[in-house]
Amino acid sequence: MKMRRSRSIVLLMLLGLLAACAGRAPAPERDERRPVPVEEPAPEEKGREWPRRGEAGEPDRAQTPAGALPPLPPAAQGLAARAEQAVAARDYDSAAARLERAMRIAPDHPVLWQNLAVVRYAEGNYDQAEQLAQKSNTLAGDARALQRQNWRLIEAARRLRGDTRGAEQAAARARALGDD
Repeated sequence: MKMRRSRSIVLLMLLGLLAACAGRAPAPERDERRPVPVEEPAPEEKGREWPRRGEAGEPDRAQTPAGALPPLPPAAQGLAARAEQAVAARDYDSAAARLERAMRIAPDHPVLWQNLAVVRYAEGNYDQAEQLAQKSNTLAGDARALQRQNWRLIEAARRLRGDTRGAEQAAARARALGDD
């Protein structure tokens, strides 16, 4: 019963992350001949210093505020959404295949790695689930909420493998990341 509850919790985490990374539909292409209106920043945004594109040695990537995850490319979003549907139908092979395809499009996106970790966990492949969650943490940067979810997944996987001490260490790492 406890194992079934753990799996349900982890599956809910996956569905939440997949929904969060799906984002919005891509903006329609603009007609390059028409000028694009520039909106005045919201009052709370005025005065905030955001890094500009090209600063800190990253000429081709827009930088995001600390803790924010970059958006998924539209093709990867579509695959992640279909993976979410497959998980809901308990078709883990299809979900994994779609997430792996999405990872070929966005190989450094930590949410995709975390979602695949959850699929492997649901399949009962706890070793691989832990490895994938650790890879997600490596890519997560300052995304503490994602790191915390990964450590909780690692904790659950270790417990189910009988590694009580390792599970306690993972739980401590999750607690250290706070509740944001």
